[in-house]
Amino acid sequence: PEGSVSPIKCPSELFRRDPGGKDASDCGPCPTGMVCLGDTMWPCPTGHYCPAGEQPIPCAIGSYQPWEGQGLATCLPCEAGYWCKQTNLSSVNGTLCPPAHYCPKGVKVPVPCPPSTYRDLAGAAKVADCFQCPLKKYCLSNTTSPLPCPGGFYCPLGTSDPVTCPSGNYCPPDSGSFLPCPPGLFCPVGAEVPKECPLGTYCEGSTGVPSLCNLGYAGVPGTVNRSSHDAGCMPCPAGKMGTDPLRAVCQNCTAGYVCFGTTITTKPLTEADGGIICPPGYYCPLGSKLAQPCPPGTQQVNSGATSRAQCAKCPANSYNNKTGA
Repeated sequence: PEGSVSPIKCPSELFRRDPGGKDASDCGPCPTGMVCLGDTMWPCPTGHYCPAGEQPIPCAIGSYQPWEGQGLATCLPCEAGYWCKQTNLSSVNGTLCPPAHYCPKGVKVPVPCPPSTYRDLAGAAKVADCFQCPLKKYCLSNTTSPLPCPGGFYCPLGTSDPVTCPSGNYCPPDSGSFLPCPPGLFCPVGAEVPKECPLGTYCEGSTGVPSLCNLGYAGVPGTVNRSSHDAGCMPCPAGKMGTDPLRAVCQNCTAGYVCFGTTITTKPLTEADGGIICPPGYYCPLGSKLAQPCPPGTQQVNSGATSRAQCAKCPANSYNNKTGA
Protein backbone atom coordinates (compact mmCIF):
# COMPACT_ATOMS: atom_id res chain seq x y z
CA PRO A 1 0.00 0.00 0.00
CA GLU A 2 1.02 3.67 -0.25
CA GLY A 3 3.69 4.53 2.28
CA SER A 4 4.78 0.91 2.83
CA VAL A 5 8.31 0.34 4.03
CA SER A 6 8.25 -3.30 2.89
CA PRO A 7 5.82 -5.55 0.90
CA ILE A 8 2.97 -7.17 2.84
CA LYS A 9 2.20 -10.82 2.07
CA CYS A 10 -1.22 -11.76 0.77
CA PRO A 11 -3.47 -13.33 3.42
CA SER A 12 -3.63 -17.12 3.76
CA GLU A 13 -5.50 -18.86 0.91
CA LEU A 14 -4.89 -15.82 -1.31
CA PHE A 15 -2.13 -15.31 -3.86
CA ARG A 16 -0.78 -12.73 -6.29
CA ARG A 17 1.59 -13.84 -9.03
CA ASP A 18 2.22 -10.47 -10.69
CA PRO A 19 3.99 -7.48 -9.09
CA GLY A 20 2.26 -4.17 -8.44
CA GLY A 21 -0.45 -5.13 -5.97
CA LYS A 22 -1.64 -2.14 -3.94
CA ASP A 23 -3.91 -3.72 -1.29
CA ALA A 24 -5.37 -7.06 -0.17
CA SER A 25 -8.13 -6.84 -2.77
CA ASP A 26 -5.44 -7.26 -5.44
CA CYS A 27 -4.73 -10.74 -4.00
CA GLY A 28 -6.78 -13.40 -5.71
CA PRO A 29 -7.94 -16.79 -4.47
CA CYS A 30 -5.45 -19.58 -4.53
CA PRO A 31 -5.95 -21.56 -7.75
CA THR A 32 -7.74 -24.88 -7.72
CA GLY A 33 -5.42 -27.75 -6.83
CA MET A 34 -2.84 -25.53 -5.18
CA VAL A 35 -1.82 -24.45 -1.68
CA CYS A 36 -0.91 -20.77 -1.26
CA LEU A 37 0.87 -18.79 1.40
CA GLY A 38 1.70 -15.22 0.49
CA ASP A 39 3.79 -15.27 -2.64
CA THR A 40 4.45 -19.00 -2.41
CA MET A 41 2.32 -21.64 -4.10
CA TRP A 42 2.73 -25.43 -4.34
CA PRO A 43 0.60 -28.37 -5.49
CA CYS A 44 -2.09 -29.79 -3.24
CA PRO A 45 -0.46 -32.76 -1.38
CA THR A 46 -1.43 -36.41 -1.89
CA GLY A 47 -4.23 -37.63 0.34
CA HIS A 48 -6.00 -34.28 -0.04
CA TYR A 49 -7.89 -32.09 -2.50
CA CYS A 50 -7.79 -28.30 -2.72
CA PRO A 51 -10.74 -26.24 -3.98
CA ALA A 52 -9.90 -22.68 -5.08
CA GLY A 53 -9.04 -20.46 -2.14
CA GLU A 54 -9.26 -23.18 0.51
CA GLN A 55 -6.85 -25.03 2.72
CA PRO A 56 -6.14 -28.67 1.76
CA ILE A 57 -9.08 -30.95 2.66
CA PRO A 58 -8.13 -34.51 3.69
CA CYS A 59 -9.71 -37.42 1.86
CA ALA A 60 -12.40 -39.00 4.03
CA ILE A 61 -12.32 -42.48 5.53
CA GLY A 62 -13.04 -44.98 2.78
CA SER A 63 -11.12 -43.03 0.14
CA TYR A 64 -7.57 -42.06 -0.85
CA GLN A 65 -5.74 -39.71 -3.28
CA PRO A 66 -2.46 -40.84 -4.85
CA TRP A 67 -1.86 -37.66 -6.93
CA GLU A 68 -0.78 -34.14 -6.09
CA GLY A 69 -2.55 -31.05 -7.34
CA GLN A 70 -6.13 -32.30 -7.13
CA GLY A 71 -8.65 -29.50 -6.82
CA LEU A 72 -12.11 -31.00 -6.77
CA ALA A 73 -13.48 -33.71 -4.47
CA THR A 74 -11.70 -36.31 -6.57
CA CYS A 75 -10.57 -38.70 -3.81
CA LEU A 76 -10.77 -42.25 -5.07
CA PRO A 77 -12.95 -44.85 -3.33
CA CYS A 78 -10.86 -47.40 -1.50
CA GLU A 79 -10.24 -50.49 -3.62
CA ALA A 80 -12.42 -53.53 -2.93
CA GLY A 81 -10.62 -55.82 -0.46
CA TYR A 82 -8.98 -52.86 1.27
CA TRP A 83 -9.99 -50.66 4.20
CA CYS A 84 -9.01 -47.01 4.14
CA LYS A 85 -9.54 -46.60 7.85
CA GLN A 86 -8.14 -43.08 8.30
CA THR A 87 -8.27 -39.74 6.53
CA ASN A 88 -5.65 -38.23 4.16
CA LEU A 89 -4.44 -41.55 2.74
CA SER A 90 -2.33 -41.42 -0.38
CA SER A 91 -2.40 -45.18 -1.09
CA VAL A 92 -4.12 -48.40 0.02
CA ASN A 93 -0.92 -50.37 0.47
CA GLY A 94 -0.91 -52.32 3.73
CA THR A 95 -4.58 -51.66 4.50
CA LEU A 96 -6.11 -55.04 3.58
CA CYS A 97 -9.64 -55.74 4.81
CA PRO A 98 -9.25 -57.56 8.18
CA PRO A 99 -10.06 -61.28 8.62
CA ALA A 100 -13.71 -62.19 9.40
CA HIS A 101 -14.87 -59.23 7.24
CA TYR A 102 -15.23 -58.17 3.63
CA CYS A 103 -14.75 -54.70 2.16
CA PRO A 104 -16.65 -53.61 -0.97
CA LYS A 105 -15.24 -50.65 -2.91
CA GLY A 106 -15.23 -47.45 -0.86
CA VAL A 107 -16.49 -49.02 2.36
CA LYS A 108 -16.00 -46.92 5.49
CA VAL A 109 -16.41 -49.79 7.97
CA PRO A 110 -15.59 -53.44 7.13
CA VAL A 111 -18.70 -55.63 6.87
CA PRO A 112 -18.67 -58.75 9.12
CA CYS A 113 -18.92 -62.10 7.39
CA PRO A 114 -22.50 -63.31 8.01
CA PRO A 115 -23.49 -66.25 10.22
CA SER A 116 -22.77 -69.68 8.69
CA THR A 117 -19.55 -68.33 7.13
CA TYR A 118 -16.03 -67.48 8.28
CA ARG A 119 -12.90 -65.84 6.90
CA ASP A 120 -9.44 -66.48 8.33
CA LEU A 121 -7.58 -64.41 5.73
CA ALA A 122 -7.33 -60.66 5.11
CA GLY A 123 -8.38 -58.99 1.87
CA ALA A 124 -11.97 -60.15 1.22
CA ALA A 125 -13.76 -57.92 -1.26
CA LYS A 126 -17.29 -59.33 -1.26
CA VAL A 127 -19.55 -61.59 0.80
CA ALA A 128 -18.80 -64.49 -1.55
CA ASP A 129 -15.19 -64.31 -0.29
CA CYS A 130 -16.43 -65.49 3.14
CA PHE A 131 -15.98 -69.26 3.33
CA GLN A 132 -18.95 -71.57 3.96
CA CYS A 133 -18.85 -73.14 7.41
CA PRO A 134 -17.65 -76.75 7.03
CA LEU A 135 -19.51 -79.91 7.99
CA LYS A 136 -19.49 -80.73 11.73
CA LYS A 137 -18.78 -77.06 12.60
CA TYR A 138 -20.82 -73.93 13.18
CA CYS A 139 -19.94 -70.30 12.48
CA LEU A 140 -21.28 -67.21 14.21
CA SER A 141 -21.13 -63.78 12.60
CA ASN A 142 -17.71 -62.11 12.34
CA THR A 143 -15.62 -65.23 13.01
CA THR A 144 -12.19 -66.31 11.83
CA SER A 145 -12.42 -69.92 12.93
CA PRO A 146 -15.32 -72.44 12.83
CA LEU A 147 -16.39 -73.85 16.20
CA PRO A 148 -16.74 -77.61 16.86
CA CYS A 149 -20.31 -78.91 16.98
CA PRO A 150 -21.18 -79.82 20.63
CA GLY A 151 -22.61 -83.14 21.76
CA GLY A 152 -26.39 -83.40 21.53
CA PHE A 153 -26.40 -81.29 18.37
CA TYR A 154 -25.50 -81.73 14.72
CA CYS A 155 -24.04 -79.24 12.27
CA PRO A 156 -24.70 -79.63 8.53
CA LEU A 157 -22.67 -77.73 5.95
CA GLY A 158 -23.13 -73.96 6.40
CA THR A 159 -24.47 -74.02 9.98
CA SER A 160 -24.80 -70.80 11.99
CA ASP A 161 -26.35 -72.40 15.09
CA PRO A 162 -26.03 -76.08 16.07
CA VAL A 163 -29.25 -78.03 15.43
CA THR A 164 -30.71 -79.94 18.40
CA CYS A 165 -30.59 -83.70 17.92
CA PRO A 166 -34.16 -84.94 17.28
CA SER A 167 -35.98 -87.52 19.39
CA GLY A 168 -35.08 -91.12 18.54
CA ASN A 169 -31.57 -90.17 17.46
CA TYR A 170 -28.26 -89.31 19.09
CA CYS A 171 -25.46 -86.89 18.18
CA PRO A 172 -21.92 -87.32 19.55
CA PRO A 173 -19.63 -84.27 19.54
CA ASP A 174 -18.55 -83.13 16.05
CA SER A 175 -21.63 -84.59 14.34
CA GLY A 176 -22.59 -83.51 10.84
CA SER A 177 -25.90 -85.41 11.02
CA PHE A 178 -27.86 -87.46 13.56
CA LEU A 179 -27.62 -91.23 14.10
CA PRO A 180 -30.62 -93.53 14.72
CA CYS A 181 -30.97 -94.88 18.23
CA PRO A 182 -30.19 -98.64 18.29
CA PRO A 183 -32.82 -101.21 19.44
CA GLY A 184 -32.80 -101.75 23.19
CA LEU A 185 -31.79 -98.13 23.82
CA PHE A 186 -33.63 -94.81 23.77
CA CYS A 187 -32.59 -91.30 22.77
CA PRO A 188 -34.58 -88.26 24.00
CA VAL A 189 -34.33 -84.88 22.30
CA GLY A 190 -30.75 -83.59 22.47
CA ALA A 191 -29.16 -86.97 23.28
CA GLU A 192 -25.38 -87.15 23.01
CA VAL A 193 -25.29 -90.92 23.63
CA PRO A 194 -28.08 -93.55 23.72
CA LYS A 195 -29.49 -94.55 27.11
CA GLU A 196 -30.35 -98.04 28.29
CA CYS A 197 -34.04 -98.90 28.14
CA PRO A 198 -35.17 -99.22 31.82
CA LEU A 199 -36.83 -102.20 33.49
CA GLY A 200 -40.53 -102.39 32.66
CA THR A 201 -40.11 -100.90 29.18
CA TYR A 202 -38.88 -101.83 25.72
CA CYS A 203 -37.28 -99.86 22.89
CA GLU A 204 -37.66 -101.16 19.34
CA GLY A 205 -35.19 -98.77 17.65
CA SER A 206 -35.15 -95.05 16.81
CA THR A 207 -36.96 -94.63 20.13
CA GLY A 208 -37.17 -91.30 21.89
CA VAL A 209 -39.38 -92.42 24.78
CA PRO A 210 -39.37 -96.04 26.06
CA SER A 211 -42.63 -97.99 25.61
CA LEU A 212 -44.20 -99.36 28.79
CA CYS A 213 -44.79 -103.13 28.99
CA ASN A 214 -48.45 -104.02 28.44
CA LEU A 215 -50.78 -104.41 31.38
CA GLY A 216 -50.49 -107.96 32.69
CA TYR A 217 -46.74 -107.96 32.08
CA ALA A 218 -43.62 -106.87 33.95
CA GLY A 219 -40.06 -106.18 32.86
CA VAL A 220 -37.61 -109.07 32.55
CA PRO A 221 -35.10 -108.54 35.38
CA GLY A 222 -31.36 -108.46 34.83
CA THR A 223 -29.27 -107.17 31.95
CA VAL A 224 -31.23 -107.94 28.81
CA ASN A 225 -31.61 -106.35 25.39
CA ARG A 226 -35.04 -104.76 25.67
CA SER A 227 -35.40 -104.42 21.91
CA SER A 228 -39.02 -105.69 21.72
CA HIS A 229 -41.99 -106.41 23.95
CA ASP A 230 -41.22 -110.12 23.90
CA ALA A 231 -37.55 -109.52 24.78
CA GLY A 232 -38.10 -106.99 27.54
CA CYS A 233 -41.45 -107.98 29.06
CA MET A 234 -42.69 -111.23 30.66
CA PRO A 235 -46.32 -112.24 31.38
CA CYS A 236 -47.25 -112.18 35.02
CA PRO A 237 -47.99 -115.78 36.21
CA ALA A 238 -51.16 -117.08 37.87
CA GLY A 239 -51.61 -115.55 41.33
CA LYS A 240 -49.99 -112.34 40.17
CA MET A 241 -51.21 -109.23 38.38
CA GLY A 242 -49.37 -106.86 36.05
CA THR A 243 -50.67 -103.48 37.26
CA ASP A 244 -47.48 -101.89 38.62
CA PRO A 245 -47.41 -98.37 37.11
CA LEU A 246 -43.76 -98.87 36.20
CA ARG A 247 -44.23 -102.53 35.17
CA ALA A 248 -41.16 -103.31 37.27
CA VAL A 249 -42.69 -106.31 39.13
CA CYS A 250 -45.68 -108.61 39.10
CA GLN A 251 -47.75 -107.95 42.23
CA ASN A 252 -49.71 -110.46 44.31
CA CYS A 253 -53.31 -110.89 43.28
CA THR A 254 -55.70 -108.83 45.40
CA ALA A 255 -57.26 -110.78 48.31
CA GLY A 256 -60.83 -111.82 47.43
CA TYR A 257 -59.93 -112.40 43.75
CA VAL A 258 -58.37 -115.09 41.59
CA CYS A 259 -55.69 -114.18 39.00
CA PHE A 260 -55.26 -116.61 36.09
CA GLY A 261 -52.11 -114.89 34.71
CA THR A 262 -51.48 -111.74 32.61
CA THR A 263 -54.09 -110.10 34.86
CA ILE A 264 -54.62 -106.47 33.86
CA THR A 265 -56.55 -105.05 36.82
CA THR A 266 -56.45 -105.15 40.61
CA LYS A 267 -60.05 -106.39 40.75
CA PRO A 268 -60.61 -108.75 37.84
CA LEU A 269 -64.18 -109.78 37.06
CA THR A 270 -63.94 -111.61 33.75
CA GLU A 271 -61.52 -113.83 31.88
CA ALA A 272 -60.73 -110.81 29.69
CA ASP A 273 -59.41 -109.17 32.87
CA GLY A 274 -57.32 -112.26 33.56
CA GLY A 275 -59.24 -113.30 36.66
CA ILE A 276 -62.51 -113.35 38.60
CA ILE A 277 -63.91 -112.35 41.97
CA CYS A 278 -63.76 -115.17 44.49
CA PRO A 279 -67.10 -117.08 44.06
CA PRO A 280 -69.56 -117.98 46.90
CA GLY A 281 -68.52 -121.12 48.82
CA TYR A 282 -64.85 -120.22 48.41
CA TYR A 283 -62.25 -117.91 49.90
CA CYS A 284 -59.25 -116.35 48.17
CA PRO A 285 -56.29 -115.05 50.19
CA LEU A 286 -53.69 -112.62 48.81
CA GLY A 287 -51.95 -114.00 45.73
CA SER A 288 -54.60 -116.63 44.84
CA LYS A 289 -54.32 -118.48 41.56
CA LEU A 290 -57.15 -120.84 42.57
CA ALA A 291 -60.18 -120.29 44.83
CA GLN A 292 -60.01 -122.33 48.09
CA PRO A 293 -63.29 -124.19 48.91
CA CYS A 294 -64.91 -123.74 52.28
CA PRO A 295 -64.68 -127.12 54.19
CA PRO A 296 -67.70 -129.39 54.98
CA GLY A 297 -69.80 -128.09 57.83
CA THR A 298 -69.37 -124.48 56.67
CA GLN A 299 -70.92 -122.18 54.17
CA GLN A 300 -70.08 -118.91 52.34
CA VAL A 301 -72.94 -117.24 50.55
CA ASN A 302 -71.12 -114.08 49.43
CA SER A 303 -68.49 -113.56 46.73
CA GLY A 304 -65.14 -111.96 47.45
CA ALA A 305 -64.22 -113.82 50.65
CA THR A 306 -60.55 -113.34 51.59
CA SER A 307 -59.96 -115.95 54.32
CA ARG A 308 -61.21 -119.27 55.72
CA ALA A 309 -62.55 -117.39 58.74
CA GLN A 310 -65.29 -116.08 56.47
CA CYS A 311 -66.60 -119.66 55.96
CA ALA A 312 -69.41 -119.65 58.57
CA LYS A 313 -70.45 -122.81 60.50
CA CYS A 314 -73.73 -124.36 59.50
CA PRO A 315 -76.53 -123.30 61.88
CA ALA A 316 -78.25 -125.74 64.26
CA ASN A 317 -80.52 -128.34 62.67
CA SER A 318 -78.62 -128.11 59.33
CA TYR A 319 -75.58 -129.68 57.79
CA ASN A 320 -73.27 -129.48 54.76
CA ASN A 321 -71.22 -132.49 53.74
CA LYS A 322 -69.65 -130.84 50.61
CA THR A 323 -66.76 -128.51 50.05
CA GLY A 324 -67.24 -125.18 48.34
CA ALA A 325 -70.77 -124.57 49.57
